[in-house]
Amino acid sequence: MHTFITLLGWAGAFTCVVAYGLVSTGTWSASSRRYQALNIAGALMLSVVAARSQVWPSVAANVVWAVIGAHAFAMMVRSRRSPDAPTVGAVGEHRAIEADAPTLRPGSVTLVA
Repeated sequence: MHTFITLLGWAGAFTCVVAYGLVSTGTWSASSRRYQALNIAGALMLSVVAARSQVWPSVAANVVWAVIGAHAFAMMVRSRRSPDAPTVGAVGEHRAIEADAPTLRPGSVTLVA
C-alpha cells in the first residue's frame, strides 16, 4: 500500500506541474477544461496522499484547490450549454457576468464611516 500511495503522490504532483507548465507556456489556456480537469485530478491525488500521511494543512489546501477547479469546470460546461451563462475568462481577462451590471467610475462611490 505504501508504494501505491507514493506513486499516487508522484502522479498528482506531475499532473499539477504539467498543467501549470502548459498554461504558463501558452500551450493551454487557463480557461480550458483540460487544464481544470488536470488541476482537479492532481489536487485530489495529492489530497489522498496528504490524508494518508495526516498532513492536514496540505489536505485542506488541495481539497480547496480541487473545489475551485470543479467550480470553474462546471461553469465552463454550463456556459457551453447555455449562451446566457456566465463565462470563465483567462487570467487578465475581464468579462461582465451580467450585461446590466453597473459600471463604477472614480468618484461614483461614497464611503460612509
